Amino acid sequence: MKLGGDSRAVYRKIISEIEKSGIKRDRIGKLKLMNSPEKIIRFQNWLKRLPVCDGELPALSLSIKPDMREVYLSSEELVNRLKKYGFLAEVSSSNGVMVGYTFIRFESEVETLEKACRNGSLIDICRVVCPEKVVEPFVKSLSALQSYFDFLRSCGVEASNTGAIISAARKVKYAFKKVRDSSMIEEIVMNELVELNERIEKEIADFEVTLRGRSILDAMRGDVSGIPFHEVENVIAEKVIESEKRVEELTGVDVSGLFSHTYPVEVNENALERIVDEVDREVKLELYRACRKAANTIAERIEGFKSEVELAQDIEFSSKLKKFGWTFPEIADYTAFVEGENLFIDNPQPVTYSIGDSPIAKGRVVILTGANSGGKTSLLELVAQVQIMGQMGLPVRAKKAWINVFDGIYFFRRKKGSVGAGAFESAVKAFVRAIVSGGRNLILVDEFEAITEPGAAISIMAELLRIANERGHYVVVVSHLGNELKEELPFARVDGIEAKGLDENFNLVVDRQPVFGKPGRSTPELIIEKMYMKARGGEKNLLERILEHLKSRTASFSSS
Repeated sequence: MKLGGDSRAVYRKIISEIEKSGIKRDRIGKLKLMNSPEKIIRFQNWLKRLPVCDGELPALSLSIKPDMREVYLSSEELVNRLKKYGFLAEVSSSNGVMVGYTFIRFESEVETLEKACRNGSLIDICRVVCPEKVVEPFVKSLSALQSYFDFLRSCGVEASNTGAIISAARKVKYAFKKVRDSSMIEEIVMNELVELNERIEKEIADFEVTLRGRSILDAMRGDVSGIPFHEVENVIAEKVIESEKRVEELTGVDVSGLFSHTYPVEVNENALERIVDEVDREVKLELYRACRKAANTIAERIEGFKSEVELAQDIEFSSKLKKFGWTFPEIADYTAFVEGENLFIDNPQPVTYSIGDSPIAKGRVVILTGANSGGKTSLLELVAQVQIMGQMGLPVRAKKAWINVFDGIYFFRRKKGSVGAGAFESAVKAFVRAIVSGGRNLILVDEFEAITEPGAAISIMAELLRIANERGHYVVVVSHLGNELKEELPFARVDGIEAKGLDENFNLVVDRQPVFGKPGRSTPELIIEKMYMKARGGEKNLLERILEHLKSRTASFSSS
């Protein structure tokens, strides 16, 4: 499928407009230009089958990566295979895995591991060796998963696999929280230590002790045996016990001996290290065991889940495309549309048009005429849009549409300021390439005569259009030489965008719907008419003569 000239720019602009509607880039990659009617119809039917649902799906990142866990297996071959996946596998008489400094023995899963290694299934290996790595991405993405589940349900899709995985992930969410909390044990203990000393200070500050005079004198001589320190020590011990109980409730392990019974209270480093190791071991074991069942559910449901995610993304994609256009074009031997709207114009006037022998109008070679600023170039652009979008299998902005499937689409827009021999040569080369390229092409040309002398333009353009017609191409040419070209090319259809007249500010009053088979009045004719209406005396007579000549010339061409 070839795009030539400005048709590439139209294609890129269509893609840009589609991206603005919120369609994600990976989905944009599914949009391809096709020159096979079967492929176009297949893509159209695929879009049509999908329901229309509102909603924006979040991104999903569910990558499963194994950790460097130690695995011990009696099979040397299986050990070597696991090493390739990044595990620290070793040959051993016992089959098992190290989890939190604890050896977890497994026998029945060895066959599962062998099968997973043979099939290259990382998820089946991980659900035995490190099930947490299977479950963790789903726990982290619970909110996004719920969005997908709700979206599918709103579209009438049961989404049982997604629902089962969400349920499994929620059940083990608490275990992941415990692991995160266990990494903060030292911080928890140090915060408790600060608060413990503050509580002791506050309690002792309000503590009242009655001393006999002799005890005071003994204390002054350095003998403090008469002072009741045991009461203060009791307060410290009581507060320490309370703090250790709080830490124990948070960690779930025995923390006795964590704090000293002296003031200021200090942390027993050996006890803290023991507690950290014990908590780490316990929470990792609990996480491993909790995740085994969830990982099995995920592994069993993963293919169905992927299909549901793909379906949700397809529905979102198709729903946005169906709002982007309204009608799927039918395949025909002509290109036509009813009340088509230019995608790149705000509040466009709907236009009906046809290239080829359609029920709307006949003619494969069309010369489009009319006043300047009447919408001729915009109509060429609309034709290109409908054709390109149609050959992408997309709906178009029209009440009804048909497309002939072309091998190439060529759109040559007149470049402002492009005049002279160089511009003329480039334009002829581009037109010739479009005509001689293989297959059947749609060729759209905007004011070829603007880059050379009108007399030469008529001869050159007429011959180019004659050859294009002989080769079976479909052509629309915007030209102010419609009457002259019609005289040279009796097979061509000449359409006109009618300007109804000029307002008091010399602005065109235009009906942008072309009249089929009738040349449109040019801007100079309308301006002469306006000048004639305002003129007086001899000027009026002169302008009347010019105007009558223009009208008679137009009428003679129309009748012929």
